[in-house]
Amino acid sequence: MTELEREIAASIIEALSLELPVDEFDPEAPLLQAIAQDPMLRELKLIAEPWDVGPGGYRLGAFPAEWGEWNDRYLDLVHARRWWQLAAVAELALVGLLGGGLVALSLQHKTVAYVVEVDALGAAVSLKPVEGAGRPTDERIVRYQLAAIVRGARTVMTDRAAMKRTLDQVYAYAPV
Repeated sequence: MTELEREIAASIIEALSLELPVDEFDPEAPLLQAIAQDPMLRELKLIAEPWDVGPGGYRLGAFPAEWGEWNDRYLDLVHARRWWQLAAVAELALVGLLGGGLVALSLQHKTVAYVVEVDALGAAVSLKPVEGAGRPTDERIVRYQLAAIVRGARTVMTDRAAMKRTLDQVYAYAPV
């Protein structure tokens, strides 16, 4: 047995021989003083668990200042970390759900195609939704119509009446 072990054992025996009441805790106990004065132990990080099985056993904050208390700070950090992790997972799930909803909305087609019958003067005679596929099968028709919309929207004229006719043709493609 080394000298340090003998001193610690003597301090423990001395601490046990003191007749303290059961629910009393002495932060100036000989064992704690011996540990604080020991040159080897003084340099170490000292951590205590501030509880005991006896009555009044939970002694949070009662140890000397140089002692760290495991349950006091570390447990609070662990609990806070768990709550932040749960909050981060919940936010990630919410973002995924909302992002999936936006993707699902973007995949839905909201365009309704109409067939318009016009007379010789260009006035609409009848109008009804297209039955069946509702999309032109020839890709050239689609490209031509899109080009006509873009060309009409970008056209700038000095004649107000011509400009109004061009914009009316562009807005004729817009759904109502």
